[in-house]
Amino acid sequence: MKDDRLDDLIDAHLNHAMDDDQRQELEDRLLNSSSARERFWVLAQTHALLHEGLQQDVSTIDHKPAVASRFARLKWPAFSTAAGIVLGLLFGMLTWAIASPGAVATESQLLTLVDGSFETLIGRLPSGFPRALGIWSGDEAETVRADSVRTKHGSQLLRFVRAEGDEAVPNSPATSCDVFQLVDLRGLSGTLGESEATLELSAWFLDARPIQGDSIRMSCRLFVFAGDHRSLHAQWPLVLKEALASGTDSFDSRGGTPQDWRSLTVKAVLPPNADFAVVQFVAGKSPTRQDKPSEFGEQYLDDVRLTVKTQPRLPVRHSQP
Repeated sequence: MKDDRLDDLIDAHLNHAMDDDQRQELEDRLLNSSSARERFWVLAQTHALLHEGLQQDVSTIDHKPAVASRFARLKWPAFSTAAGIVLGLLFGMLTWAIASPGAVATESQLLTLVDGSFETLIGRLPSGFPRALGIWSGDEAETVRADSVRTKHGSQLLRFVRAEGDEAVPNSPATSCDVFQLVDLRGLSGTLGESEATLELSAWFLDARPIQGDSIRMSCRLFVFAGDHRSLHAQWPLVLKEALASGTDSFDSRGGTPQDWRSLTVKAVLPPNADFAVVQFVAGKSPTRQDKPSEFGEQYLDDVRLTVKTQPRLPVRHSQP
C-alpha cells in the first residue's frame, strides 16, 4: 500500500526542504522499517536520474541495486541522541550520485567522528591538542545548552570562549580559539579497493554578536596523516608540512543574529596509506585586524560531520593525435 506521508518526507529531503521535525520523523521511520528504506532508495535513484535530465523509463530501474542491497543488510542500531549520533545514520551512511546513464553510484560513509553535535560532553573541553582519538579538545571552549541561540542539531552546541597560543610554539600569540578531534581512518584500510576516495568535512558556525565593525574569521580545516597520532600534540602545528592531504575554508564575520548559522565544507583526497585525520575548527582574528586580539564568547559550532566518498577509478581514455 502506498504511503503518501513517507513519499512526501523523502521528497522534502531530496529537495532540501525539510524542517527539523520532518527530518526527525523521516530518520525514525528509516531506522525502523526496511520497506521505508527500500522506498527511499527507489525515489532517491529516480530523483537523481530526473535531475540529470535522463530520458529513462523509471519502470526499468533496478529497485535492488547491489549497493542498496548491502545497505538494507546493515543492522540499524537503536537511535540515541545521547550517543552523539548526528543526523546521518541515514543521510551520511550512503547516498547515490548519478552523473550519466549506467554510471556506478558514489558511496558515502559516515566516519567515526565522535559527538559531532556536542550532545554528550558536558562543560569545558579538555585543554590542549588531543592526545587520543575521538576526543574533542583544544583552546578554552565549552558545550552549552541552547538558550538564547538555536542549535543546528540536538540540544547542545559548542561555544568558543578564549584564544590561546600553540603548545609546541613557546610564547606564540593567542590570536585564535581552536578545537580539534583526531579521527581514526585505519578501519578503511582494505575496504576502498580500486576506488578513488575523498574525505569531506562539514560544520555550521554562528557569530551571535550584534553586527559591529570587529571582524572574526571562522575556519574549517581538515588534515590527513600517516603514522602514530600519539606524538602529534608535541609538534602541532609544526607538523603540518607532513600532512598527506588537506583542505581548508573560512569566512569573516562581523556578527549577526542568533539564527544566522553559516556552513563550511572542505574536502581532501584520502590516500590509501592514511592512518588518521585531524579536524580543526577556528574562531580567530581576521588577518585585516592587527590592532587588538578578538574577543570571543558568542561564537558557536554545531553539527560537525565527516564522510568518506568513493567512486570507481574510471579508465583513462587517451586521445589520438
